[in-house]
Amino acid sequence: MDDQLSWSNRLLDKKVMIMNEDTAIVGLGNVYRNDDAVGIVAVKKIQSKLDDKFQYFSEAENDVDSIILHLALNDDIKKVIFIDAGEMEGNPGDFQWIKSSSSIVKSVSTHNVALPVYFEYLKSFGKKVRLLAIQPEILGYEEGLSKPIEDFIDKKLVKLFE
Repeated sequence: MDDQLSWSNRLLDKKVMIMNEDTAIVGLGNVYRNDDAVGIVAVKKIQSKLDDKFQYFSEAENDVDSIILHLALNDDIKKVIFIDAGEMEGNPGDFQWIKSSSSIVKSVSTHNVALPVYFEYLKSFGKKVRLLAIQPEILGYEEGLSKPIEDFIDKKLVKLFE
C-alpha cells in the first residue's frame, strides 16, 4: 500500500476538499464488531492529535440521525467527512475516498438509514460530503480492532487530515 501512494499526492489526486474548521468528521461503526469500529476509533485518534482543527462527531456518542440533523442545520459546517468500514474486497487498511452516493461501497456498519440517503440529505443543505471507506479485516462480535487496522489508524490515517 505504501508503494501505491504518497499521502499528499493521494489527497491532491483525488481532489479531496480542503479541510479546516468548517469541516465535520463523523466516525461511524459498532464498537462490538471488531473492525467495524474503525470510524469511531479514527475520530478519537484524529481529535486527540489535531484537537480543534475540525468538528468531531461519533456514532458511539450520539445516534446517527441526530448527528445528521445537527450537521444539516448548522450553517458553520460546510463539509462532512464520514469515516466507516467498507467492504471493498481489498486488503485490510485499504481505503477509498467516495464523493458520490451512487459510488458508496457496501457498508459493513449497522445504520438505520443507508449512507447514500445521508449523503443526499446533507447535499440538499449545500454540504460537500465524502466517505472515507476503510477495508476491515475482522467483523466478529467482539471489541477491539485487528492489528492491521490499528496500524493503519496509528501510522497513516491521521496524516490524511494533517
